[in-house]
Amino acid sequence: MMIHPAFVHFPLALLTLYVLIELVPLSKFFPKVRLDQVKYFLLYVGTLSIFPAIATGIIAEGLVGENVVLSAHKAGAMAILLIFLVSALLALWNQFYLFPRPELFRMAQKLLAILGMLALIVQGALGAAMVYGYTADPITRLVSSFLGFH
Repeated sequence: MMIHPAFVHFPLALLTLYVLIELVPLSKFFPKVRLDQVKYFLLYVGTLSIFPAIATGIIAEGLVGENVVLSAHKAGAMAILLIFLVSALLALWNQFYLFPRPELFRMAQKLLAILGMLALIVQGALGAAMVYGYTADPITRLVSSFLGFH
């Protein structure tokens, strides 16, 4: 039984919401809501949820076998883990030891959020390409074509 799809949606949803809160100035619309606490909760839990997604992906790899897209998909998973793990560790460090230049911390978090979201989009397209084919949707077609998979 393939359980990997059930696990990949947790980091996807949690980290997408994190990126949204990180990049969009929602505090202007919701000044009474403590969005930093929500944002970092989403980042920490989303990052931790990558581990079961990778573990079930390793199990799924044994069921479906190796193919050209799978190698890129595995590399993408490691890239996503690295990006969001660095972001989470920086945020955790900043909660205990404030960075002397907070604007650099904020800029790094925004840059990592953008890179992470791009990696999530590519990763989702690669997953869709394996399951539904290279032309499953416009984003999958674009990513597959860009990476030379069809």
